[in-house]
Amino acid sequence: MFEKYLPLALMLQIVGHVSGRKKLQKIIYLAQAKGGAFNEKFKYHFFGPYSETLAAELEEMKALDLLVEHATVSPSGYISYEYSLSHDGKTLVKESCQSGVDAEIGVDPEFLMRMNSKSARELELIAALHYLMCAGMAESDAVSAVKLHKAQQHYTDEECKKALEELRAEGLNPHFPQS
Repeated sequence: MFEKYLPLALMLQIVGHVSGRKKLQKIIYLAQAKGGAFNEKFKYHFFGPYSETLAAELEEMKALDLLVEHATVSPSGYISYEYSLSHDGKTLVKESCQSGVDAEIGVDPEFLMRMNSKSARELELIAALHYLMCAGMAESDAVSAVKLHKAQQHYTDEECKKALEELRAEGLNPHFPQS
């Protein structure tokens, strides 16, 4: 019954917690691109790749007491969320592993840890560039599109270059013409 939540629960078990909804979306998107056992469908959204399915799964996991969502309000009124497994979520992972359910998520735990160590801003840029290049854009066109559509983020050429290098280093750079 809870098996559909297992990949997300395993990811949270590995990283401990994720600070931010946007960050969680981008980690799952990149883990799926890396070959992870995540089945969420992603569309391009204001903050880059976004999955309504993943958002619904998080709500379901909270309702089933598998996931803890901790909200923090900053002095300016901004609400941030932190996600971790609840006691029941940890039990799900433990029992699934013991019962022989395929408890593999198909992506290196170190990759998940590296992605979780990045800021939401960095992950937004990396994921957006990846998504656009998978849609057929050359690197330079994807960079131009991100800078245009995310002008409020003020991404620099250096940040874009670093994000592209990160994609290559992680084996996530689609094989489209370099320009």
